Amino acid sequence: MKAGHEKPIDAVAARVVAKGEQFEYQANATSLDSDLPLAIKSVPDAARANPSFRNYTGDRFGRFTVMGLSADKKGRWVCRCVCGRYSMRSSSAIVSSAEDACCDQCYLQAVSKRQEHLRRSTKDRPTKDFLA
Repeated sequence: MKAGHEKPIDAVAARVVAKGEQFEYQANATSLDSDLPLAIKSVPDAARANPSFRNYTGDRFGRFTVMGLSADKKGRWVCRCVCGRYSMRSSSAIVSSAEDACCDQCYLQAVSKRQEHLRRSTKDRPTKDFLA
């Protein structure tokens, strides 16, 4: 920068010279999320006969829709987020989920939007307001 231009004059000038906001999702190594559909198996007859078993297939919780039981991991349900990503959740995660439950990518993007809103307006709002 030229001498004398180190400090912006006003808020608009500060936004013009500030660094841009960019969001790049990096998957968590332990996360069970995927862009591709995950393998699903049908609910076994033995499980259906058990009175304590609850079939969550087709149920909605938060931004997820339960697709079916996972064929790869025992005791996990395959869920599809409204953004199109697939995720595996346990029964307890489905039962105790919040109304704004979403995949990791949607959550991290909402956090990024929230931080950008806070930076621009200095008004803090909850992250769930930024889930599109």
